[in-house]
Amino acid sequence: MTTHPIFILSAPRSGSTLLRVMLAGHPQLFSPPELHLLGFRTIQDREAGLGLCRSGACQKHGRCDQRHGLQRALMELQQIDDAASRKLIDAMLERNEPITAVYNLLFQLAAPSRLVDKTPTYAARLENLERAERLFPGAHYIYLHRHPYAVIESLLRNAFETSLDKAESVWKVSNGNALKFLETVSPDRQTRIAYEQLVIEPERTMRSLCADLHTDFHAAVLTPYDGVRMTDGIRSGTLPPDDANFRNHSTIDRNLAHAGLDLDLSQPVHDDTLRIAGALGYAIGVAAAP
Repeated sequence: MTTHPIFILSAPRSGSTLLRVMLAGHPQLFSPPELHLLGFRTIQDREAGLGLCRSGACQKHGRCDQRHGLQRALMELQQIDDAASRKLIDAMLERNEPITAVYNLLFQLAAPSRLVDKTPTYAARLENLERAERLFPGAHYIYLHRHPYAVIESLLRNAFETSLDKAESVWKVSNGNALKFLETVSPDRQTRIAYEQLVIEPERTMRSLCADLHTDFHAAVLTPYDGVRMTDGIRSGTLPPDDANFRNHSTIDRNLAHAGLDLDLSQPVHDDTLRIAGALGYAIGVAAAP
């Protein structure tokens, strides 16, 4: 049993669902929908702190409950239905299991596969990332980033945020936290991937990632739309806590590398956004805010 998980760090709307589902095709990895574990101390804290997703896209396509990622993972690992998996969670709630115990259960059930935890909200708080390193000093971090215009446009279009300022802040804070945190992590335990590179050169990107993870490359990671791969909800009429727009495609779309880049901003971006974007290799043609 390995207790060295893989964490995908990203801002929301950066392509983490695509990467998560690609990795779910690897026979040596267990890559479920968003688990939402690191931000909580106990399972009762998690139950109280999560709920229905507020994204307009989720509301249009079905009901997405942020608590369901853990339940869907247990269903997959033990090949049980939603009722049986709910009983397992209810038992953990009754004991008020610490989040470390929940992780240990997932490690045990997934073994010998390695757990991949993809939850974009982790990067919203630096303390979440620091806690991951304290709990799992052997963890590997995949940092997935995307052009700020693309993320801002998607946050607004999908009704995650209601203003340019708020949408820009999500990108700035998440990526700023990820970069600051990764300065403290050994280079051999981190991999940086540009979303644009992932969709334009998926095979080259995934071969390099598998090498970093010390695992063999499997062609199934290049066909994320083959099979279920936990892209279904816990029951009919529900969605997993993932990107609902993922299901609008049937293959990796290289054109998405340029989506949102024609965003017409009504105000200049902030200095921190320019600085972080520059560090990631993104050119922004809008002057910085004073």
